[in-house]
Amino acid sequence: QYQREPQLAFEQIFMGERPDEENIKQTLETLVSDPASDLNTLGERSFLPPQLRLSRPDAINNVFGRGFFEQISQLPPGIWGGPVQSTYGIHLVRTLDGISAELPPLEEIRETVVKDWRNSKALEKREQDYSQRRARYSVEIIRDKTPPAAVQ
Repeated sequence: QYQREPQLAFEQIFMGERPDEENIKQTLETLVSDPASDLNTLGERSFLPPQLRLSRPDAINNVFGRGFFEQISQLPPGIWGGPVQSTYGIHLVRTLDGISAELPPLEEIRETVVKDWRNSKALEKREQDYSQRRARYSVEIIRDKTPPAAVQ
């Protein structure tokens, strides 16, 4: 409940909806052999951002489509990889930075934990009180066996 979400920063090259496998292979080779390549000259133009700063999974998936974060989180950091499928098509991706999911030290979240604990105890006490009050009563439902008079 208190764990921080992972985050990734990355850059991407959009290769198109259905790029040729040879084109993907050649582009990857270019990126590996010449890391200083002008990324604007590779791939196809799109309205997708060529680079994202450290972002949470939901933010990345909101831009590129469900499951994109999971795919790029499997890539080795700092190395161009792919192809990666998005809602829009195929991408080559290089992760630049990342923060793994972690549980922060208690000192950082103590206030929130104590507040949640108090709320939980208050709810527990209310439910216990209601249960004790309900136990003192008996509810009986008596149904009239005669059918209601016809509506005129």
